[in-house]
Amino acid sequence: MKTANRILGIIAGLCMLLSCKKPYAPPAITNNINTTYLVVEGEINTGNDSTFIKLSRTTVLGSAFVTSPETGAKIMVEGDNNKTYPLKELGKGSYACAPLNVGNTAKYRVRIATAKNQTYLSDFVVAKDLQTLMTRPTKPKITDMSL
Repeated sequence: MKTANRILGIIAGLCMLLSCKKPYAPPAITNNINTTYLVVEGEINTGNDSTFIKLSRTTVLGSAFVTSPETGAKIMVEGDNNKTYPLKELGKGSYACAPLNVGNTAKYRVRIATAKNQTYLSDFVVAKDLQTLMTRPTKPKITDMSL
C-alpha cells in the first residue's frame, strides 16, 4: 500500500510540473519581433596591442540562433586629431587592426557603418593607459592611531 501511494504521489507531482509550463513572452520582444539591436563588444587599444571589436545583433528569446554576427561592416577608429585607423573583418562579426601605438594624447571614437548602410558613432573619449588602469593603488599609511 505504501508503495502504491508513493507511485501515485510521484505521478501526480510530475503531472502538475509538466502541465504548469507557460512560455515566457514579454511585450518588449513580442511587440518588436523584427527589431534587432547592434551589440558592440571590444575596446580601442592605443598601446602596442591589437584592437579587436566584435559586432552582433540581438535575437528573439526562444530563437534557434544563439548569436547573430554582423558581417560586412566598415569600422574605423577616429582620433580628434583627424587620424583614422580602419579595422579589417576577420569573419563571423570579428574585426581587428594592428597595434595603433598612438599614446594617450588624443581622444578617440568608433565609427561603424553596417552592410545595410546604418551608421553608428560613439562619443570621443580620452585614451587611458591600460597599464595604469591595471595597477592597484597603494594603500595609504596610517600614522596616527589615536582616537
